[in-house]
Amino acid sequence: MVLLAIAWELLGRSGLALEFPPFSAVLAALWRLIASGRLWKEGAFTIQAFLYGYTLCLVAGIVFGLLVGRFRTLDRVLSPYIDALMSAPLIAFVPLFIVWFGAQSIWSRIAVVFIFGVFVIIVNTAAGVRAADRRLVEMARSFGASEKQLMWKVIVPAATPLIMAGVRLGTARAVKGMIMGEMLITVVGLGGLIMEYGASFKTDSLFALILVVIMLAVLVTELVQIIERRLMRWRHDSAP
Repeated sequence: MVLLAIAWELLGRSGLALEFPPFSAVLAALWRLIASGRLWKEGAFTIQAFLYGYTLCLVAGIVFGLLVGRFRTLDRVLSPYIDALMSAPLIAFVPLFIVWFGAQSIWSRIAVVFIFGVFVIIVNTAAGVRAADRRLVEMARSFGASEKQLMWKVIVPAATPLIMAGVRLGTARAVKGMIMGEMLITVVGLGGLIMEYGASFKTDSLFALILVVIMLAVLVTELVQIIERRLMRWRHDSAP
């Protein structure tokens, strides 16, 4: 990181890259944003929409993934649509969300976060359910396990690695959706500041905001990895 910062500073001061501020200027711009209070104010809008959208994304993604992976009929009905939405340009849904919820509503931004992250979680969760060891499933059935016990005692623990892989991928996509939603819908939050400073060619402040978004994404991803490590430790400790 230190070498990257030094290289950034040298490149910015060399004048070789047009409108590329040195790292010291970016840090100074970041401090101005913090001291003025704009970063906290706009960041609160961003984090609020992200938390709501990401929570809905996790709940819906894992629940639907478990159902799709467990029941073949549901899989046959829903999988073509899920696969299509996985590969579709999701940003095209933004005008639809504006019509449904309104440009000034937080639900427009929540919907963008949700749709960007939910499908990869569904796909990975369903794949984890299908990959559960059939021998363990049949053994549990032979001992009289109910469908609920089978799901929570056998299938979900077996599917946990793929579920968490989907959560990690969904996290990155949800952060991207969060910023794009703010840039295109209401021009508020960190996305709104990025649009503002980009339009006014304040590249030092623009790069400062990009650093903030990257740090936010790293923080959320690290939290997911901490949860994943704890779940994996629980899974290994509980294994026979």
